[in-house]
Amino acid sequence: MNKHRTRQGFSLSEVLICVAVVAIAFLGTFASLISSQRAVGVGQRMSVATGYCRQICEIVRARGLAYSTGTVPASGSDLQTAAGVTSTPINQGSAFTALPGDSNYTRSINTVRVASSGFGYNLYRVTVAVYWKEGKRTNKVSMVTLARVPLT
Repeated sequence: MNKHRTRQGFSLSEVLICVAVVAIAFLGTFASLISSQRAVGVGQRMSVATGYCRQICEIVRARGLAYSTGTVPASGSDLQTAAGVTSTPINQGSAFTALPGDSNYTRSINTVRVASSGFGYNLYRVTVAVYWKEGKRTNKVSMVTLARVPLT
């Protein structure tokens, strides 16, 4: 018989190394989960803003708002946002009351006649931008559409 028996089991240093490796793996996994959850949130807010942009563009085109007065709308009106203004509520104005009163998002609309005469005179470029804040940063989604005065 062998007088020196080997002990079975793990030493304290082996257990500590194993715990350290598992902790580092867990922290890495946890950090990537937090990062991916933030990215999902940003994507959701961008998707909502894009939906609002589409709705506003469709309202402007369907109702002929870009050319309803025969001229480019005045600055500061429901359809022509004053330069540098990004704080107009999404549903401000009689044409946009169907939109939700979502206080997280604001909009700006800019309408420009494409040409001063000729074919482009009856064509308007409408730029819609939707803004939202994430922390200290303001994000923006914008879309451009064309609206044409119907030929009579």
